Amino acid sequence: MSITTTAKLPKPRQSIFQWIGSHWFETFLVVYGIWVFTPFLAPLFMQIGWTGAGKTVYFIYSFFCHQLPERSFFLFGQKRMYSLSEIQAVWQDITDPMILRQFTGNATMGWKVAWSDRMISFYTSVWFFALIWYPLRRKVKPLLWWGALLSLFPIALDGITHAISDFAGIGQGFRDTNTWLVVLTNNTFSTAFYSIRVLLADDHHIVRAGVRQLIESANDLQVIAEAGDGEEAQALIQQHKPDVAVLDIQMPKASGIEVTRWVRSHLPEVGVLILTAYDDDPYVMAVLQAGANGYVLKTGQADELIQAVRDVHEGKSALDPSITRKLMASIFKGPEKKMIEPLTDRELDVLRLAAKGYTNKAIGVQLSISDRTVQGHLAHIFAKLQSNSRTEAVMRAVSLGLISQSMGNTIEE
Repeated sequence: MSITTTAKLPKPRQSIFQWIGSHWFETFLVVYGIWVFTPFLAPLFMQIGWTGAGKTVYFIYSFFCHQLPERSFFLFGQKRMYSLSEIQAVWQDITDPMILRQFTGNATMGWKVAWSDRMISFYTSVWFFALIWYPLRRKVKPLLWWGALLSLFPIALDGITHAISDFAGIGQGFRDTNTWLVVLTNNTFSTAFYSIRVLLADDHHIVRAGVRQLIESANDLQVIAEAGDGEEAQALIQQHKPDVAVLDIQMPKASGIEVTRWVRSHLPEVGVLILTAYDDDPYVMAVLQAGANGYVLKTGQADELIQAVRDVHEGKSALDPSITRKLMASIFKGPEKKMIEPLTDRELDVLRLAAKGYTNKAIGVQLSISDRTVQGHLAHIFAKLQSNSRTEAVMRAVSLGLISQSMGNTIEE
């Protein structure tokens, strides 16, 4: 009896392409994962002092992402994200996106991730979705090729339109208001979807109707409520929490000044714009001392009112040019008030930045101090200059020669 043995033939060696074909999912996770998560290494490299490696990552990914710092996440700093004004305060006071994108961070603010916030959400969601999809792939119907392309359309539309808009300058492109969205969607959704929410308070119904028509002629503004007296205005502000409250000064039950004080005490996030026929100095000073963000006259142009609402919504001060001139003239002609005590060098630094329109956060970033410390300095400045608001403090400082008059023309609350 003979026994026949059969030798096993060695398996043919797989080529790299065959191996990838049989391990395509693992290959995708590794290769795509490296592509998606490498931008997070840039701030790590900068933090540990490997600036060459960090700048290399920023440079490579600059071809695939706008990297605008006000739309990016920061690591190893005070905050995760910063506003445009905070970036401008420590970088350059410009809106050119090609220059703004060059800001990568600093030791105080932390270092920018080399993806923008949108790119992180887009690309990382694909990677995590793949992890969920793979074990369920046999239960999910395959997506046709045109379906895959269609799913990419929103991403492409968002990125391309942002790029086109930003080349006009940050804050000046067509995507910096919601008019483009109204046109794109053919005004399909409710007005609240597109608009800055405005409350209007005036004791004359005809005036309210006219002002409402002017405000709502802008696609990005919507009047959500109207009040005929001060008490009703307070109740409606409490109920609706508008973005901006447009108030008359003289109203029954509570004046616009009283409503402004109430808003500052209870809902400081609500912007207050005074719209009145009064341009008398006592009214103006009382309103500013109460904490209003803007003061415009009913004799002004429609587009000036619309822009003032937008400015107040953005945290800026909106003063009618004639009001500004009168205030400056009254300060220079008025009796000289001496400071209770001189301002310190740090308080002068804070005041100069406030006069340039920087927010508390931006001042803090510029001077490497906390928001609370900035608030403390401003409180001391107000006390020493016998002022109750930034606007009043800056104008007093101009009259005392502490800062130049050109600074006093650009004030943000």
